[in-house]
Amino acid sequence: MALIRRLDETNYYNKENVNYSTIFYPIDNYSIPEKIIDLSDEHHFILIPLIGQYVRTADETGPFCQTFYCGRTSGCMIYNYHVLSLSGEKDPKDLYIRFSRGENNSYYRELRYPNHTRAHVTSFRESKNYNYIEKCATTIPVNVESCYPELAKYRKHFDYYNKDFTKKEDYIDKVPSSDRGRIDKLEQEAENPEQVKKRFNIVEQSLLKNNPVIISTGLSSNTGHFVDITGFCYIQNELWLLIADPSGGWKYFSKEAKNKHLSAVFKVCPEKNINALTTADCKDKYTLIMIKRGDWVLAQAGLYLLKAKTFLLENLKFKDSSQPKVFLDYFYTDSGGSATHWGGRLSYSIINKFPAPAELIKSSYSHSLFFPIELYKDTPPNPVHYFYNNETTPGGYYPLGFQKNLHGGIHLHPPYSGEKPYPVRAPLDGYVMAARIIQPEKHEIEGGILSYFGNY
Repeated sequence: MALIRRLDETNYYNKENVNYSTIFYPIDNYSIPEKIIDLSDEHHFILIPLIGQYVRTADETGPFCQTFYCGRTSGCMIYNYHVLSLSGEKDPKDLYIRFSRGENNSYYRELRYPNHTRAHVTSFRESKNYNYIEKCATTIPVNVESCYPELAKYRKHFDYYNKDFTKKEDYIDKVPSSDRGRIDKLEQEAENPEQVKKRFNIVEQSLLKNNPVIISTGLSSNTGHFVDITGFCYIQNELWLLIADPSGGWKYFSKEAKNKHLSAVFKVCPEKNINALTTADCKDKYTLIMIKRGDWVLAQAGLYLLKAKTFLLENLKFKDSSQPKVFLDYFYTDSGGSATHWGGRLSYSIINKFPAPAELIKSSYSHSLFFPIELYKDTPPNPVHYFYNNETTPGGYYPLGFQKNLHGGIHLHPPYSGEKPYPVRAPLDGYVMAARIIQPEKHEIEGGILSYFGNY
């Protein structure tokens, strides 16, 4: 049975009667533009439900909803992705964490479970049911059974995930913060596609397990910012990352002076221009492709492709600082002090593959006609090469073999295997069922099934 995905920009909240009690749900009904798929050499995208970190309706004049933490909102988006994946015949709308007020419309509008219990603690303004909540800014909601037993079956799928998910990793090798040589080194690395790919390898591994990644960054107009990495693609051998941004992505369009450090690096392709995109545009003109521009005031997260190398470029907000930073460096300063994660922090999982339904995964790795293996030196993988390789080598055709027997697949022959052993590649997870080709005249087995299937 297909998943129920019906929440989009037109119906994720009741637009007919907007007031302080209006509930704002995550948007789960969207897709990746086909133009992006066409431009990609390889891609793997996870369609998680999107929700923003802030909402305020026109009638709210008091602090009914202050800005919610980006890290906790990022965690809630991944939680809702698990809920949607495992919802079965249930409408996930009834199960999602959403923006709502407390019981009987009391307390503040915040991210809450369906029974109005707060999903995270941001402060002690509301004392009810706060003691069991994990307070780490990047954690997914935990102890769901304590407040909403009906969600217990979704909670159990976080057990293995949290083993890695709450593990903080220093992503860039630590170099003294005052050393500008670090900036120069990383900007040189940014110009080498293979180095960028190596830098983000752990992110790719997590995503290919259908596990989105939370990352702390400097993608902010003022301070540090957490976002979800929910996919990746390669366009002309250059890595792009799919970002679900709880702030909505508005800051990349802002003309305010404080955002000049962003506009100097992030060259944005707006949604309306996507269908006209070319590979040349992706290489030379744009560093960010806006797929869904969110809405800061109405709890809409943004969705965009970001050229991975931009994380390694200097954040000009700190150009004259004694502690220069790149965009992968997280920074936060408030009245209580400051916090900086050099090279950002990652929360990821590469232990187990999450059982996401096919509707939520758009991937060339598992759902296309080919899988990427290098058959010819210095040449990107291409289906035409696979066809040529199969048709010009002896045997291994589909669906009929060389002797006109039924044959269940094709053979691909490594053209330069004489130089070194060539690995056996498996396009999908599964079991290998193998049978040795038997010459009947040399064995006791004669006729029967062999005469029908031969070397199937």
